[in-house]
Amino acid sequence: DGTGVVVATIDTGVDVNHPSLKNQYRGLNTDGTFTHTYNWLDLVGNSPLPVDTFGHGTHVTGTIVGYDPKTDTRTGVAPGARWIAVRAFSENGALDTDLLKAGEWLLAPQDEKGTPHPEMAPDIINNSWASSSTLN
Repeated sequence: DGTGVVVATIDTGVDVNHPSLKNQYRGLNTDGTFTHTYNWLDLVGNSPLPVDTFGHGTHVTGTIVGYDPKTDTRTGVAPGARWIAVRAFSENGALDTDLLKAGEWLLAPQDEKGTPHPEMAPDIINNSWASSSTLN
């Protein structure tokens, strides 16, 4: 069920208050407060807490770790896993530079001073990307 595994998404963000995702957020403390350091990076809007104004990242994260303990509803394939996220996509897509920054940060999430901590890296990084453009 994913217990002990940390999964990251690089996407449009994640709604940290979604009932099927809140308890699986690695940044959720036992007292109900949040610690976002090492668990969230917003390259689009600089939000200090996980948000998703588009919805795709929340959907993807729910497919991976979704579980609502109030209704005992399992929606993800690994509801025992914890999640962290980087918002690199807006409604208009993502910049290549932001995608590279996202991947680099996930390999060694940084503290408030910018010091990398590779021991805080996730076990898995999900990238559910597509393009409406065609290449010749």
